[in-house]
Amino acid sequence: MGKKQNVQVVQKFYQLLQERDVPGVMSLLAEDVELVSPGPKELLPWAGEYHGPQGVLQYYTTFAEGVEFTGMEVEEFIAQRDKVVALGHHKGRIRATGRTYDLAWAQVFTVREGKLAGLHFYHDSYVVAEAARGD
Repeated sequence: MGKKQNVQVVQKFYQLLQERDVPGVMSLLAEDVELVSPGPKELLPWAGEYHGPQGVLQYYTTFAEGVEFTGMEVEEFIAQRDKVVALGHHKGRIRATGRTYDLAWAQVFTVREGKLAGLHFYHDSYVVAEAARGD
């Protein structure tokens, strides 16, 4: 697939996430998909590595249990070979503490044969961990 098609796959992924279309999201994931999200697991239970479509589902379920999104915007897509980098910004509230955070992020996707094979998230996990700490 070309760069344009790869970006379209990632855009569709974000659209399906926003619509909370779990079967649709799952249909975009390769069987060997890997998701990596940074942070200290003792404060951010969703942090870590997840494997396979069920692992990705577990990540998003755990994340949704811990965080309420209060705003998210994907600002730009950059594509090269099988990689798509999405740059954006989001705000959230940690459910356990009620504290909020606001951060910019980058998410790097690997697209293989029209499916997402890799989702690697990059953001300032310290900001989120401080909100989760609740001190």
